[in-house]
Amino acid sequence: MEFNIDIAENLKISDAELSELLSQVYVDAGFVTPEIAKSVFEVSAVRKRGKLLCARSKNNYDFAGMLIIVYPESKEARFQQFDAAELHLLGVKNKFQGYGLGKSLVSKSLEDIYQAGYPRILLATQKEMHAAHHLYKSLGFYRKKSLDFKRNETIFIAYEKLTNS
Repeated sequence: MEFNIDIAENLKISDAELSELLSQVYVDAGFVTPEIAKSVFEVSAVRKRGKLLCARSKNNYDFAGMLIIVYPESKEARFQQFDAAELHLLGVKNKFQGYGLGKSLVSKSLEDIYQAGYPRILLATQKEMHAAHHLYKSLGFYRKKSLDFKRNETIFIAYEKLTNS
């Protein structure tokens, strides 16, 4: 299966599409409660976090996945480290999983971050998101335990990648 990957505006991703994907990937899968999702996944706030990379299926133009690049200047940067861009909210709809889309979204984001000149990339993922851990490790990320944190009783584990590695 092939995908078009570009920023949300160019792919004309609607608020309803974003909300549906986040709900399916995070709420329906049990990673976030509906109550927490109302605030964390408020669509206008999600759009303001950073550069929203999205994917549509070339076959039927369905919205398939997303990832946000958050630059350190953003107030939404979790780690607030001046030399590190961050990745937030990687999500691929169930029917598009298994086609390498998550890897493609992360790889495209790495290209953008390299071009922007940041020497490090940081991300946090939930302890239970084992498929995500495997993906990040396969792309050269390594655990950064000193940046792990807990929010709303959920444990998040951090990963880092140097852009020259």
